[in-house]
Amino acid sequence: MRGGGAARRYLINLQAFIEEHQSNPTCEQLVALVAELRRQNLPLQKRIEQLESQLRSRPPGPPTLPAFVKPVLPPRKKRRPGRPDGHEAALRAVPGKIDQTVEVPLPAGGDDACRCPRCSGKLIDFKEHERLVEDIVPSRPIVTRYRTSSGFCGHCNKRVESRHPDQPPAANLPHGQLGLNALAVAAVLKHDAGLPYRKVCRVLNDLCGLTVSPGALPKQMRRMSQWLDEPYRQIKQQLRQAKFVHADETGARVDGKNHWLWVLTSPRFTL
Repeated sequence: MRGGGAARRYLINLQAFIEEHQSNPTCEQLVALVAELRRQNLPLQKRIEQLESQLRSRPPGPPTLPAFVKPVLPPRKKRRPGRPDGHEAALRAVPGKIDQTVEVPLPAGGDDACRCPRCSGKLIDFKEHERLVEDIVPSRPIVTRYRTSSGFCGHCNKRVESRHPDQPPAANLPHGQLGLNALAVAAVLKHDAGLPYRKVCRVLNDLCGLTVSPGALPKQMRRMSQWLDEPYRQIKQQLRQAKFVHADETGARVDGKNHWLWVLTSPRFTL
């Protein structure tokens, strides 16, 4: 501002005046200095009053944002959602299988004529329509009791138990085990969808009515890793025989320590 430049000039003149008379100023010289300072101070005081008056008359503006805050973008013209005119609409694919057909007739009035549900007017010019709806079938837990037999092997010194292909590996637990489908869904929700164990239990309970403890799922995941040890070895062998393999790694923190997740993949297998 111009007031700031005048103040600087005032200080420079004052310093030069003092240096000139600092050896042995007389009374007349001091009086002249005071008069000169007063004369130079008057326009500065007027300039300050003008600036303060301008600040008081200026309407309050928006608060100044810090430098790290991005400014608000101006409003843009909203475009109509969907594809542009002239392009084919992107619709859901038609299901390849119809599981059931439900007939939905028009409501009939007292005279057996079809009436409008809003004004009770008689309907004419009838047409037939097909409305396809895909939905999820509500599920519930199915408890299966397997009656197995066991025998002791003197050669292996272990007890051998008969097992059904749909049974999970034996756990020697007195209570019910989780089936293969429930374990597979829990593993996908945890390790593919990335849900924590408590939310996995909530999804299983809300969708299927299956009650699972969050503390039991980590143990089940470790047991599943042991069951899949042989398929894991087979996939590793297939990748070693592949013509080319793509590798990727991702860092992760586990219990406060640095870990790495390595992924090896070919067109047919992923490890």
